[in-house]
Amino acid sequence: MDQEALPPIQAGWSIRFLSPIGQEFVPAASSLDAVELMVGNGDLPGPADLFVNIRHTTIDGPIIGTSLLLTLPFGTGGLTHFDFPSAVPLIPGEVYVIEVVFAGSDTSNPGIAGGYQPPYSQGRAIILGEPDPFDDLWFREGPAMATSGNCSLRACRDEVLAACGSTHRLCMKRCTTLIRSRCMAGECTCDSVRGTPGTCICL
Repeated sequence: MDQEALPPIQAGWSIRFLSPIGQEFVPAASSLDAVELMVGNGDLPGPADLFVNIRHTTIDGPIIGTSLLLTLPFGTGGLTHFDFPSAVPLIPGEVYVIEVVFAGSDTSNPGIAGGYQPPYSQGRAIILGEPDPFDDLWFREGPAMATSGNCSLRACRDEVLAACGSTHRLCMKRCTTLIRSRCMAGECTCDSVRGTPGTCICL
């Protein structure tokens, strides 16, 4: 990962009712493949559909990348990983905004977490479209993490898609989570994904 703010969880905001909502950041890397946020869906009983835009300069600036749609079932939450269909090009040293977008119905009210200490020095949370100098969203962003054996999050995701099929979301999510944790630990397991539509085995 490139940039991150990992404060103790001290605050939470409604993505549905407090949008536009997001977080400024200044990258050192020239692209990103993924964003991780702390989100939850525990208020209203419906599933919550979410995606992330990467905008240049401000929360209403041009969109340069949009993540894949993610569905949070009711009663779930925590560290949430948003993948992008292709690498999002960035200019190191310039300001970008992670915008979190609620794409669901009025049957859910997902929230996003953050805090105020220690502050992220290169950006601010944006709540209701306005920068909040005292808060940051909990976030991580950056290019796919390469590890030994030429393993990367993007390669792992592609391997899971090939094994399970894009329609088997639960299977794909379970395998992607397991593989990601092993990639981050330096263990390349991309070649160990196998299965048929409807099944997925992570070794």
